[in-house]
Amino acid sequence: MWLSIGVLSDDGAGKAIIERVVDLHSLTVPWAQQLWRTNALQALRHCAALAESGARDRPKSWSLKYARDAIASDPNVPPAERGFLLRTLSINAEKLVPGSTSLLQLELAEGHLSENYWDWMIGFFNSKDDTQPVASSGIDIDQAAWRIGSLLRSAGLSDRWVVNYFSYHLNHNAKRVSVADVLVEAREVARGEPGWVFLVPLESARGYNIPSTPPFLPRRDFEDRFKTEFPTEPMPSNRGGLELRPDTIDKYAAIEWAEREVRALLNRHNAAGNRRILRPVNRAWVLPGAWQTELSFAPQSRVRLPSLDAFGGGQLFHPASDEVEAATDLLIAADMTSERAACVATWSVLETLFADESDFGDLASIADRAADILVCLYVRDAYERLAVGHSRGGNDALADELRSSARPRRAELIAESLGTRGLAVNSTLGAAAIQTALQLKQGAVAILHQQLATALRRLYDVRNQIVHAGVVAPYGLQSVYYDSVVLVSGLLSEVHAQYQSSGTSARRLAASASWHLGRVRDGISPVWSLSSL
Repeated sequence: MWLSIGVLSDDGAGKAIIERVVDLHSLTVPWAQQLWRTNALQALRHCAALAESGARDRPKSWSLKYARDAIASDPNVPPAERGFLLRTLSINAEKLVPGSTSLLQLELAEGHLSENYWDWMIGFFNSKDDTQPVASSGIDIDQAAWRIGSLLRSAGLSDRWVVNYFSYHLNHNAKRVSVADVLVEAREVARGEPGWVFLVPLESARGYNIPSTPPFLPRRDFEDRFKTEFPTEPMPSNRGGLELRPDTIDKYAAIEWAEREVRALLNRHNAAGNRRILRPVNRAWVLPGAWQTELSFAPQSRVRLPSLDAFGGGQLFHPASDEVEAATDLLIAADMTSERAACVATWSVLETLFADESDFGDLASIADRAADILVCLYVRDAYERLAVGHSRGGNDALADELRSSARPRRAELIAESLGTRGLAVNSTLGAAAIQTALQLKQGAVAILHQQLATALRRLYDVRNQIVHAGVVAPYGLQSVYYDSVVLVSGLLSEVHAQYQSSGTSARRLAASASWHLGRVRDGISPVWSLSSL
């Protein structure tokens, strides 16, 4: 039996944080519990990329403000460093142009944050006792987890690596470890250098009578390379092969990169419309380590629309309105193409659902409408998780009423119970969910809206760099798509559900969300009322 200590303690805050990090990088949990927030480091890099691409002042200003707000609220940044960085970043967005002193100043701040943030975060967790229960630990579990998750993603570590690594510490590591210990090991991996080489044999390369043209290797060159690197392995049957060099750190990211590159190559081959045949095998021989791995060249779907599975799957066969069906086609198509095209298509989903003639010249404001809806859905999820948990695990009058009540009433019941009585939820993720719900005040809702809008505005900025500036690989291309597709999937699923239940259009839903948010901001309605959207 594995020892139940360190992050494995039954009710420790450390275990709750590690569990949340795993959920953040999993596609099996609801969108609100996945990773879509960005940290200050990502915001600064994004702002610098906007400046270098000649973007307008407004997106630069938005990104810069988000970076300052993120630094100001980040407990990992030491107070003296926080004040210095905020003073350094008191610059005007219009002065952020290529070669300017302001841009150089921003890049220095980004470099300083990049160099020191790991140490600051590890120091923060070293100052905490993460074996304490969630409620008395002095750690905001959800905030701590997403800051860890966004740091890991910005460092280039794949979601699969994160899930496997943190799950190992949850389920199999018998040593006494803390969150700080886990982060120290992750930092060492993140500081590694890319150096992967994938050799992929070609089952057929008919018609390709060309010399070595990376990544293509003719049969003789491929076999010479294979014999040199894998002298003890039998030569695979081949008609040449591909030599791929993923620019990634962990092996799972390398596999995903290799699969994407081969998939893109096959798409280009098909688009050429010739009679040549290019057929790779679904296996690669990999260096360093001389190991083999299966490859899949089918698109890896990240879109999740659970509303299509409603009513025993019957909803799949009932089309929605034209705008909703068009948006659905765009989002599903985005999931089957390159990340560049996916970012363009995913933003087009938002335009299809929410844009009108008044948005000409200010399409970025569409992100705010989408964020209005997403805030309401996030609040609904926060209360509903606790309602479901207590209705299943509780044996009291509250549990009985929760089981018989509609969703808005369940949210009200949970809101009334928070801080006044216990709920029948587990001591880690359940306690963290209580902590999150307790913090849902007016100010927290405003911050949440900013975070959601920023994630979608980053998508719009990347789309513009691709479409208007011809940038092949904008900063954070993959992470921007991963963050935004989570949000747009959750949004579109709700739009589907609302249309099927009452015929509500996406624009009307956005107007209703804005109305509810306005009443909460003005103190007229309580935060839980957002669940009634």
